[in-house]
Amino acid sequence: MQDGTVECISSFSNDIEEECSDTEQQKKGKYKHRKPIWWTQISRKGSKAQRRAIKDMADYLLPRTVHGTFIDWNTSFGRAETETLNIWLEIGFGAGDNLLQLAKQYPDKYFVGAEIHQPGVGKIMQKIKYGTENKCYWTGSCLYSSENDSRRADADSVRGENVATENPYGNVRIYQGDGVQLLSRIPSRTLEAVLVTNPDPFPDDDQREWRLFQVHTLLEIRRVLVPSGRLYLATDHEGFFSWSHDVMKSTNTQEEVFRAIDPLPSRRLWLPVVSEYEQRGLENGRKPLLSCWEAL
Repeated sequence: MQDGTVECISSFSNDIEEECSDTEQQKKGKYKHRKPIWWTQISRKGSKAQRRAIKDMADYLLPRTVHGTFIDWNTSFGRAETETLNIWLEIGFGAGDNLLQLAKQYPDKYFVGAEIHQPGVGKIMQKIKYGTENKCYWTGSCLYSSENDSRRADADSVRGENVATENPYGNVRIYQGDGVQLLSRIPSRTLEAVLVTNPDPFPDDDQREWRLFQVHTLLEIRRVLVPSGRLYLATDHEGFFSWSHDVMKSTNTQEEVFRAIDPLPSRRLWLPVVSEYEQRGLENGRKPLLSCWEAL
């Protein structure tokens, strides 16, 4: 991919016509950060205990950077300047169980989670606090048990085991905010993987501009991924799944920047947890729809 292609993404038009077709919207490809009032109401402050956990575990928050500058990953994780870090980003981690399971699964990698809802940030900080104080990994996650099983997982039989460790989540940092906005602060070609897990599908036609998958967003993800880095998507909304694949086709129109990975990598490698959201979906007849692309 040519650097010029990456640099030009900031020049995309901000004007989105609500009455345009899906195809036209995909070509315009700009994500709208400012959400409608009804949506922001669900992002209220967490409980007092959650807010306290965020304060107590402030060292695990990703440091803010001056506008127009990039994150220094080595400083953020307290590593030597000469180290090369294998970093994964999960956008929209919900309660954070999948992110924390990955941190346990790959102790030699580094994980950044972005979540716009304060209650979600509070929940993951409570789990990090528990692990730090007890010197063990969080054990409350419901793990995926079979590649072919789309039924509700048996929570009692697949809970994570307690594993003692001195510093369980030293390889985790949390960003409290919009993960798409975070992308602009990430240095080019520094992420090994980006996970988009069950984002709000914004299903109505007049909500297209708030959907996370947009041409502009995918080009930013390509910019921050190393060559052969991977973009993973998990959703249980068929409309959003179809939209995402159409946006990927639009993104690849001028120059192919991603290619689909087929067969799909085992979800145990990147989505080992069955979240409470996924559990509810399974109970209501929705099944997870998964995709993976490789950065070219």
